[in-house]
Amino acid sequence: MDAWNAKSGETQMSLDFSLSWTVINGGGGSQFSPDWGTVESHLNEIWRQSGSVVVHLLSTEDTGPERLQVLSECGRYILMLGENTVDDYYVRTYDNGLNATGFTDLHGEAFPACAVFADFQIVLKAFRQFFETGDVSRDLLN
Repeated sequence: MDAWNAKSGETQMSLDFSLSWTVINGGGGSQFSPDWGTVESHLNEIWRQSGSVVVHLLSTEDTGPERLQVLSECGRYILMLGENTVDDYYVRTYDNGLNATGFTDLHGEAFPACAVFADFQIVLKAFRQFFETGDVSRDLLN
């Protein structure tokens, strides 16, 4: 569904999402059509705790970004953007720039060490981009 932006005079695509979250030892839930404040609130719940937040783009598109997920454990994070392509499903992640090799554990699962980071502002930036545009820049998640 498209919406008219009176300020810019342009038609903008309206995006619809579902949100789900889990805070270890704190519960969780889900919600359709959250506003940004709700998403940000649940992201802040998992800041420096263990948990996860997923925003799923509800779209009729067959290809393109589908869902953004963050896993959090004791101040460490991994971001994963799932994207449908014509013939596959691709997951884009943040590269921490440390050229780390091997794997590290988050929530009992092994993830590439180069994709795990400690800067929560990166989490907020990626989720804000996804919420506003339905995608995250490839400079942030590649």
